[in-house]
Amino acid sequence: MGLKTCLQIGDNDIVGHRFNGYDLGAYLRQRDISCDYFVWQKHSDSDMVFEIASRCNSRNDAKDLAIRENTDYSSVGLFYPFSYDVLFEKKFQEADVLHFHLIHNNFFNLSDLPIISRLKPVVWTLHDPWALTGHCIYPINCKRWRIGCGDCPDLNRNFSVRQDATALNWEYKKLIYQNCDLDIVV
Repeated sequence: MGLKTCLQIGDNDIVGHRFNGYDLGAYLRQRDISCDYFVWQKHSDSDMVFEIASRCNSRNDAKDLAIRENTDYSSVGLFYPFSYDVLFEKKFQEADVLHFHLIHNNFFNLSDLPIISRLKPVVWTLHDPWALTGHCIYPINCKRWRIGCGDCPDLNRNFSVRQDATALNWEYKKLIYQNCDLDIVV
């Protein structure tokens, strides 16, 4: 039968559009594949792009609270309720495949990934090595991510953490991925 509908999920739509899926959506639509995009920050006027948790009046306050909790507990990608909201969207329910981009920008809870990947086929394009580290986006001059992080040489690197919970975060991500059914693109 083939792919008919794709739902992309990411941080924003047109900032970095060449690599974050926005242009890919246009390409797919030219090939008669319906492609919508759920983002945290919508910058375009496209009727194919929808803001995650748009019905939540206090979404920015909730995000700020989640960021504070992640910072306070030195965690990575936890405490964000917004990815769960996607499960109840009609576009999610109708999608043949999900394609994730940049889900680490303070809106997506990694704990939801195993559930989501069991409900729908998932492709995740890794635009940077964050998914493989205990907290940072780019482990420049550090190879600790290869062995499980811990004893982090730079807790202030994005995404900064207050204390060194990088080994725990690395193990947490590993456990999540072991319980996912997804395809990775790098």
